[in-house]
Amino acid sequence: MTCDRNRRVRLWDAARKPHHRTIARDGAVAAAVAISSTGNRLAAADWFHRVWVYDIALEKRIATLDDARGAIHSVALDPEGRLVAAADSAGYVHVWDVETGKVL
Repeated sequence: MTCDRNRRVRLWDAARKPHHRTIARDGAVAAAVAISSTGNRLAAADWFHRVWVYDIALEKRIATLDDARGAIHSVALDPEGRLVAAADSAGYVHVWDVETGKVL
């Protein structure tokens, strides 16, 4: 998985050439990306305090989470992709429920 300054998050498959999928992003350049261990969800975060969560099979954004206090520098998903954690430049770690969009 990679992110670039053209606002793309790409999922790579070593057995396929070229890349497997590109997930188009609206908004800013992704600063951090993560994938759930089950491979069903992907999270991409930016420097503008937002995290986008995608359903990989549907190739669809399922949540936009934007309660961070600073630029997000790292993001992680629980194994099933139900919870997202993000660390921001203000020194906070936020945990969201993806289904409700609420901070826990």
